Amino acid sequence: MPLRHTNILLVERQTLLNQIIRQALTDATGGSIFSLPDMAAAAALTEKQDFAMAVISLSDIDRKNIRAIGALRECRPKMTILVLTENTIHDAELYEELGVAGYAAFGVHALNLGELAGYALREPGGRILLASIGEQGASGSHAGQPPAPVISKKEKEVLELIAKGMRNKEIARELGLAESTIKSHLGQLRKKLGVSNRTKMALHLKNMKD
Repeated sequence: MPLRHTNILLVERQTLLNQIIRQALTDATGGSIFSLPDMAAAAALTEKQDFAMAVISLSDIDRKNIRAIGALRECRPKMTILVLTENTIHDAELYEELGVAGYAAFGVHALNLGELAGYALREPGGRILLASIGEQGASGSHAGQPPAPVISKKEKEVLELIAKGMRNKEIARELGLAESTIKSHLGQLRKKLGVSNRTKMALHLKNMKD
């Protein structure tokens, strides 16, 4: 279902990949695509114009790129940011530093990007999604599916204690955290997992381990 009158920012230096991504975004969203070659140009334009989503293609995610993405988010907090990387990233600290809300893996030639972009635009704004566009993702279990939620190490610890039937005060005592911090983690888990109670959270943990 096209999302008309939607402005999408595309950051991709390589001409061929830019054309592939641009066409996939156009077909999936029907929006207006603004292509730029680098993050500096993207930052300058976002200061002047509002975008529903920014699609940023990076060969790698380093500290410089993290700062640049953070600057975009600070400038447009309601803008969804979809980061495409050629490498699969397993660094949980980078996930947390970026504030990544979901992860997907797919091959760019499968043109699953359009489906992923459409999904991202229909979700609440202000999220950062990360996707691997390496060839190995083309036939992976995530191909063509919505991004899986990214659970931080601390959130997983909270989940494990919830599964043991512990209350917030007990979890806070066990982890050496304030009860308000535990409540904040629970709020994030509800959003990421799309669940409303502790029983469903515990069930999700079981599914993660299976």
